[in-house]
Amino acid sequence: MLEVSNLECRLSGRLVFQNLSFILGRKETIEIIGSNGSGKTTLLKALVGLIPETNGDIKYNGSILKSLFYSQCFYQGHLLAIKNSLTIFENLKLSFPEYLRTELVNEAIDKVGLISYANRPCADLSVGQFRKVAIAKLILCKRPLYLIDEPFTALDDSSISLVSDLIMDMKSNGSSFILTGHRGSDLADKTLNLDEL
Repeated sequence: MLEVSNLECRLSGRLVFQNLSFILGRKETIEIIGSNGSGKTTLLKALVGLIPETNGDIKYNGSILKSLFYSQCFYQGHLLAIKNSLTIFENLKLSFPEYLRTELVNEAIDKVGLISYANRPCADLSVGQFRKVAIAKLILCKRPLYLIDEPFTALDDSSISLVSDLIMDMKSNGSSFILTGHRGSDLADKTLNLDEL
């Protein structure tokens, strides 16, 4: 599905990484791990075209691309693109095409345990609840490739299990994942440690 060859990235002229290569197959998960500042977030941003100072090849489904920006992928960075002034329901409804039915949005909110908060402004949520709204986006968004920066940050044990189960279910239906974190997990088919580059 995805082949990255000799990727090099610079931020403000500073080399973050170079000669980075990996292959991600269909229904696979690769975890990009490393210490703070090792380039995990930068790598995801480079792949989706948010950082222009990159060299190397990105091949997606056999086609060479400058980035994954126009491909059928889902990117979730540290900033979750959730508006504080909007309710959970409004945030989710506005994140997806108009044809997304109300009952599907409510089902996703219920699945992450926030249905009683559905009509509250997101400014009223805890950090963990805020992250659960982002999990609901995953439930609603059907894509072949997901790039998620530190998906388990600020989540309690039950929410971590929910995300893990969700990823495994989506993989079984054909999706692939690139995740970042400080250490590997049971979800990984492959691990790329940026500290070892």
